[in-house]
Amino acid sequence: MRSDLNGDNLTELFSLIGEVTSFTVGHDFIYWTNSSTRGIQRSRTSAPGTITNLGPQNELFLPSDLHINNLVERKESSCALLSCDGICLPTPSGPVCEEQVITRRIWDKVDPDLNAGHCKIPDIVNGDVLDNSPDHVVPNGYRATVTCYPLHTISSSHVITCINGHWTDVPFCKLDYDICGDSLRGYKVYRHSGHFFAYPERTKVEVICVGGGGGGYDVTDNVTRKLGKAGDGGSSSVGGYLFAHGGKGGQPAEGGLGGHGHSKGGDGSDWTGSCGTGGTAGQLTPSSNPMIPGRSYDLFCGSGGYSAECRDRMERLEALIDGTAGPGGRESNFRNLSVAGEFGGGAGGNGGGSGGGGGFSRLSITLPAQEVVKITVGAGGEPSFGRPSPGVVVVMWGDFRADDYVKDHDVINTCVPFSP
Repeated sequence: MRSDLNGDNLTELFSLIGEVTSFTVGHDFIYWTNSSTRGIQRSRTSAPGTITNLGPQNELFLPSDLHINNLVERKESSCALLSCDGICLPTPSGPVCEEQVITRRIWDKVDPDLNAGHCKIPDIVNGDVLDNSPDHVVPNGYRATVTCYPLHTISSSHVITCINGHWTDVPFCKLDYDICGDSLRGYKVYRHSGHFFAYPERTKVEVICVGGGGGGYDVTDNVTRKLGKAGDGGSSSVGGYLFAHGGKGGQPAEGGLGGHGHSKGGDGSDWTGSCGTGGTAGQLTPSSNPMIPGRSYDLFCGSGGYSAECRDRMERLEALIDGTAGPGGRESNFRNLSVAGEFGGGAGGNGGGSGGGGGFSRLSITLPAQEVVKITVGAGGEPSFGRPSPGVVVVMWGDFRADDYVKDHDVINTCVPFSP
C-alpha cells in the first residue's frame, strides 16, 4: 500500500505471495526479501505492476534485514573489491560472500563453514540474540547483541563476537528472584508483593491467594477509638486473574466480616465481655465454641487469634484446641494472644470485636508467554490489638502440587522437594 504522510490517498501497489521479512525503499524502487523465494525482489514505485528478482533465489538463509547504499558508499565499501556471485557481507574482518556461509544441508539444518570462521547463533538461557534465531549462521567478525527475558539479569556483556568459528564469552540470563525448582517444575511463595515471570515452556500455572487478616478492636488504643474500628486486612491477588480479599477490622461491639474469595474467611467474634477469637482464613466450618477459632481445610490458611479476655482460659484452651488451621497453615498462638495464625488469621480484640479472617482462592491459569504478572500480598489490618496475619500467594507449575507435601514438610520456608 502507499499513502500520503498523513495517511490519506491510500492505494494498493501490488500483492505478494509469501512473507516479507525485510523491506526498504531507495530511488525509484521498493526492495524486499521474500520468505517464499528466499531471495531479494524489487518493483518500481512509478510502475509497481512488474516484480523483478535480484540475484540468486532460494539461497538466502533467513535474511533478517535489508539496506541500500548510495553510489558513493558502494564505491567505498569493501565489497566493491570482491567478485561475488551472491550477496556480499562487509564484516570487520573483510568482505564475505553469503553463499560461502551456506555450505551444506543436513536434516534441513545449516552447518557453518568453520574453515571460513563462521558461527551459529547460540541458544541463550532465558534470553535471545537480537534480530536472530538460534542456529542462524553468521560470518567471522559478526557482532550480536544478547537480550534477557523480563525480570532476568545478564551474567556478562550484552555483545558477543564471532571470532574464527567461536563466540566470545556467551552470557546467560538469571532470574531476579529465587524459585523452588526450575522453569519446568516448581513453585514460588510470595510473603511480600512482587512479580512473576511466565516462562515460555510453562505458561500454565496454579495459584493460591490468601487475603490478610483483619485487626482486632483495642479499646485502650486512641487511634483505634478515633477511627471507630480496627484496620482491614489487605487483598491478595495475581494480576487481574485471581483475588482473595482481606478480613475486616473489628468494631467496638461487632467482629469484622471475613474476606471474600472462593472460600470466605471466618467472621471475627462480637464483643461479649468473654473470650472470643478472630476469624480463620478460608474458614469452612464455624466453631460451636466461641473460645475456639473456626476450622479451614484450605492450603496455607491460618487460624484466628484470641481476644484479651481469653487470658484466664489458657489451660482450658490448650485442652480444647484440635487443629483449626488449613494444611500448611499455622495455628494461632494461644499462649501469646497477640499472634494470629499464618496466613490470613484475624486478630482477637481487647474490649471490642475481633478481626475477620482473609478469604481463600485457588485457580489454574494459562498465562501469555513471557508475561510479567504483578503479585500483591495483603497485609494484616492495622491498627489492631495483637498481630493479625498477612496473606500469602503461592504459584505452582509443572506437575508440582503443594498438597502432596504440606502434611510432612514445611513448603513455605524450605524448597521441598527440591532441597538437597
